[in-house]
Amino acid sequence: MHCGTPLVETYAAAAETNTSDTSGQSHDKQKLTSDVIENMKTTGVQFSHFFTNLVKRPNAAKNVDAQDMVSGIISVTLFSVIFAIGYFLLLKSFIKTMNDIGSMAGGFFGGMFGEMINADVSVSFLDGFLWPFVKMIMMIAIVVGLTFAVLKIANSAYTVQTTIAKYGAYLIPFGLLLAAGILLSLMGLGAVGVVAIIVSLFGTLFFIPMFVTMENKLSGIDHIYLLVLLHIVNCFVFAFVLRSLFAPFMRGLNDMLF
Repeated sequence: MHCGTPLVETYAAAAETNTSDTSGQSHDKQKLTSDVIENMKTTGVQFSHFFTNLVKRPNAAKNVDAQDMVSGIISVTLFSVIFAIGYFLLLKSFIKTMNDIGSMAGGFFGGMFGEMINADVSVSFLDGFLWPFVKMIMMIAIVVGLTFAVLKIANSAYTVQTTIAKYGAYLIPFGLLLAAGILLSLMGLGAVGVVAIIVSLFGTLFFIPMFVTMENKLSGIDHIYLLVLLHIVNCFVFAFVLRSLFAPFMRGLNDMLF
């Protein structure tokens, strides 16, 4: 009469085990999500202190060490995002200006210009934002790598993490200058804006590597020779990136003039 009781108990035990496993997995997922959110909050707070401190005292970058590497990476990423947004907006403004000139010219001559510009020059998300962002990230990565290589040649005690952190720290004021230059250019103050943008880009290539190198006590090779070597290589990197970035502007000018 009671032969079915063990089977019922077995099913009940299995169901309880499945419920326990499901509950355990859910708890693990919640814990993982909570840990990720907590880490993001901690990183955000650390970068906030990192940023505000360096805005107030840019020279405090000398005190940055390997523990600030994540903040340095965030700084580089934000700089690249600002650059890509500015590039996209300025390129659109440039193309609009050419279209306006073509429209104002009137007649056959102006119509021909308008058709050429509208047909050959366009701004896509890929070309206008994503590629400039990737190229800027790549350029900064190369510059940081070259700076670290120079430091190693001179027997510096800096690690890769320290070099990244210091580069990101010194990049903060140049990032603000870049943002200001883009805003000034969009507001019609092109000359001042372009100067600010150029200075900020020169900072990423020449000034920051110089700051990082000069604050080290190097042995074996003089600072000046190392900086000359580093700047020569960075010039080639800058020329390559600049050429690829400004190809759409030059293409638009060629279409307009020829």
